[in-house]
Amino acid sequence: MKLNRVRRRRRDLQKAAGDEDRISNLPNDVLLNILERLDTLDAIRTCILSKRMQNLLAMLSQIVILLSPRDLFRMNGVVADVTNKMLRTRSPHITIFKLKVRFILRLDDCLSIGKSVALAMATQKLDAAEFEISNQRWYCTKSDLRYFARQFNNFVGHCPDAFAGLTRLHLQKMSFREPDMANILSTCKRLESLCLFRCDAGTHSVLRVEHAALVELDISFGGFTTVELNFVPKLQVLSYDTWTCEDNPLVLGFVPRLSKLSLTKASTSDRILVLSELLAGAPSPDNNFTGYVRRIMKAAVNIKEVSLHDWKVCEMCSNRKVHPTNFRLSIYPRTSEEKDLVRKKVSEGLRMASPAAIHFRPSCYVPFRIDE
Repeated sequence: MKLNRVRRRRRDLQKAAGDEDRISNLPNDVLLNILERLDTLDAIRTCILSKRMQNLLAMLSQIVILLSPRDLFRMNGVVADVTNKMLRTRSPHITIFKLKVRFILRLDDCLSIGKSVALAMATQKLDAAEFEISNQRWYCTKSDLRYFARQFNNFVGHCPDAFAGLTRLHLQKMSFREPDMANILSTCKRLESLCLFRCDAGTHSVLRVEHAALVELDISFGGFTTVELNFVPKLQVLSYDTWTCEDNPLVLGFVPRLSKLSLTKASTSDRILVLSELLAGAPSPDNNFTGYVRRIMKAAVNIKEVSLHDWKVCEMCSNRKVHPTNFRLSIYPRTSEEKDLVRKKVSEGLRMASPAAIHFRPSCYVPFRIDE
């Protein structure tokens, strides 16, 4: 009996070794494709037994470390160590297309991750970087939320270069001061996606958003009385899930590309959300772009053809940094659907042979100077 067990064990080991040999003999590009489909920690475990496959770890174009919340409590330090090693031992000539790390807000671990990522951003090619940051407690008091917000601010203060290159940021359970959010947004210059879960900026706080690159804003169980989108020219997706205030949750400023809006209230209420009030601050092509063109065409009744151009920029303004409060991006129609809609609105009720007589020209640069 014992001899049979030994033989079976030997056959199993030989079969496993044969399987390993078949996998390790695959071409590098195939192996890399397989490894990049795994979480990075799983990829490391897979490569432990093969020296050749260990060398492939330095060639991965995606580094994704996403442990479950339960595992993070035990292995947050491991996440920091692995992130540091993966970024420091790889070839600087291989682009990292995606770096995504989930970790708990423990300052020593955070600083290790932040400094490693900042160094990688400075010395390597890193297309997209994402942090998912939570805290150590399932249930948090107000004092806890404020403490974790201070910890996060310290993290940002110690690693500004890492946050300057982030493209996605997910924060959980933090209570900031109102100026903190503006500082975070100004530091994260490349940020395209911001997700806030159970975050606020104090009692009856207002979240004011001004960011040139932000494409997606997702707020869940937020404690903000109002979210003011003052200047977010690239914002396309906005979700505010479970807001608790009685007033309108949003003030829309300059958000010309906003195409998807999702609002969910925390509880039932007799108050009706009036869309005209919600959209009161949103830009209106009728009142600006098309309205101006229509007034000119009404005055100049003999016009046969209209050419509409995008912004013309002079030499004096082209390189000047203009503050968002003094400058609004063009709402010039880009897609064929937008252009057809403008043609219809401009020509409706006017004496023109056809809406086709309205042409849209590509953006142009017209140099000129002003002599005093």
